[in-house]
Amino acid sequence: MHSLALELAGARIDLGLAGPAPAVLADRYGAFARSGRAARWQLKLHSGSPAGGERITGRVTTRDGLIRLEGRERDGFLDAATCRGEALLDPYLVVVDALVRTVMALELSARGGCMFHAAALVVDGLTHLVPGRSGSGKTTLAARAGDVLSDEICAVVPDGRSFRVEGTPWWTGRPGAAPLAAVWKLDRGEERLESLAPAEGMRHLCTNLVVPGLRGAERTAFELCGRVAARVPFGRLSFRLDTNVDALLRRGGAAP
Repeated sequence: MHSLALELAGARIDLGLAGPAPAVLADRYGAFARSGRAARWQLKLHSGSPAGGERITGRVTTRDGLIRLEGRERDGFLDAATCRGEALLDPYLVVVDALVRTVMALELSARGGCMFHAAALVVDGLTHLVPGRSGSGKTTLAARAGDVLSDEICAVVPDGRSFRVEGTPWWTGRPGAAPLAAVWKLDRGEERLESLAPAEGMRHLCTNLVVPGLRGAERTAFELCGRVAARVPFGRLSFRLDTNVDALLRRGGAAP
């Protein structure tokens, strides 16, 4: 039995494999491999054909004490009581990704944190968080930045009275963390940074949460949104396709 040992935003997971990690798995998670620390979670992966199901929502459901992916309930599970689970290793990593994110949501929630659909750009050692759904321009913006923790999903955790942003494997992401300096709502047009009200920041954060459907984790996530909105400057970032994103953020300073 082979194993790919991961550390993702503080969550330690061992992926058990019958053989060496296939390229798709190594490409997705290889940069987050770690050694020397025992993993709390064990997820055994097996090959096979996906079972038929309903439309996949990305959320999970709990039945008989087991957590499963909606629409693909027969293709994997997590037992939160034992920190063990199994998942189908399909070519697109649908079930693996969903259950790994669920583990991360549970571990982050225990630390008061959560995940967001957001790009995380590091400028001068500080993170600028840019929440937004697919198609909002996060990847386009990130491609014009010098240091990207993630262009799709990132983790935010409390760090004293401030917050820390951590990278994840989806879709372009790297290991690492940096303090949160500001949150931005993305727009296109002339280069501009504009301050917005904290209440609008709260709404924007809440609409871009990654919450797999676990009640306790959802409550923690909404509480974190309120704390971030109250303490971290929020504004609108407008950019063009030729914008030097790092220079734009430096001109605006660490806060809107």
